[in-house]
Amino acid sequence: MSFERYIQYLRDENDIDIALGSLDSIISLSQDYEDVQNSVVKLVVEKLNTIIKITCAACCSVDLMPFLNKANGELSVMESSDVKWHYTDGKSYQIWLPLGKIQPAKVRPNSFQLSPFLYFQPDVFVLAFDVSNIKSFEEFKNFEEWKNISHYLICKKLIVIGLNSELPHAISNEEIKSVLRLISHDKIIVQYLEWNIRTSQINDFISLVDQMIQKK
Repeated sequence: MSFERYIQYLRDENDIDIALGSLDSIISLSQDYEDVQNSVVKLVVEKLNTIIKITCAACCSVDLMPFLNKANGELSVMESSDVKWHYTDGKSYQIWLPLGKIQPAKVRPNSFQLSPFLYFQPDVFVLAFDVSNIKSFEEFKNFEEWKNISHYLICKKLIVIGLNSELPHAISNEEIKSVLRLISHDKIIVQYLEWNIRTSQINDFISLVDQMIQKK
């Protein structure tokens, strides 16, 4: 059975709303189609009818993409530009597939090009960036993506993860939160999570996701 037919089978048998376009986007990140195909299929089976539905995305200027593998309880970071994996414990990770309701957004012809992950509609949208790459508060504050995210984001619950946030860097966590407050309003709920890739615990992240899902 081909990969596409298998996904169609999952749709037909389980009434699961999975867009093949999203799978193609994930698969295209890898140089080895077969490995990713097998991982995605396995994760689709494991994640059917799960309560927590999140889409992980990358901050455009940093090109980092976090994936959650709840099975082994760790957060891994993948560099999508050259497909290098980073681990906190040396274990293998698999790509986590968003199983939320997926809808294409209406995009203006000349609009700013955003990550394709932005057009999914999960319960909670997760964006990550590497704090150590930020050179100054002004650079972060004037980051064009903040305006675009608040304008185009379909999902109304946003978690922003600051990777390496406990290490010395040019911008403080309070300054980061002050910028995020600019996009937090009645229609979008924003939470910031400080993340040290060596010491932070995945349960803190899962707990925050649970809290966000319960918010109306």
